[in-house]
Amino acid sequence: MHWAEDGWLATTDSWAYVRDGHVQQWGPRDLFGELERAYEWWWEAGSPELYDFGLTVTADGQTAWLGSPGAVIPSSG
Repeated sequence: MHWAEDGWLATTDSWAYVRDGHVQQWGPRDLFGELERAYEWWWEAGSPELYDFGLTVTADGQTAWLGSPGAVIPSSG
């Protein structure tokens, strides 16, 4: 994965900062690792466009999918 610009990733309990190809992180989550895994999944899925994704929400929860509701996106957690 090539990171073209400096930038921040942040949640309520963790952050990561990328600068000049180096990553600094703090908190319980490995945010940059999560980003790398998500990017690899997206690349291996054929680099789908934004409108190829969907979300089904029911009283029992929500499910993200790619292409059709039966093609559930794996959870990162």
